[in-house]
Formats: sequence, C-alpha cells, structure tokens
Amino acid sequence: MKSTLYMLLGAIILTYFTLILPFSKIYNSGLFEVLSFWLILIFVFSYNNKNHT
Repeated sequence: MKSTLYMLLGAIILTYFTLILPFSKIYNSGLFEVLSFWLILIFVFSYNNKNHT
C-alpha cells in the first residue's frame, strides 16, 4: 500500500515538472495523458524490480 502511494506521488511530481517545462508544448498533451504515462512507466519499472529481487 505504501509503495502504491509513493508511485502515485512520484507520478504527480513528474507530471508537475513535465507540465512546467516546455515538454508539454512539444507533446501537446493534457494533464491526464502525462499523469497516466508516468503512472504506467513507474508501475512497469516497480513491477520488474519486484520480480527480479
């Protein structure tokens, strides 16, 4: 449960910085797309790390 909260918090922080930086203008995407992208990315990396250890 705690790791899920950390994943969500990390995705929100990354989304915040992505939208502040001019990356959002390049991708021309909204808040939900960026947030879901970071959530999926963090989930995949954490899932791979749990399986390898």
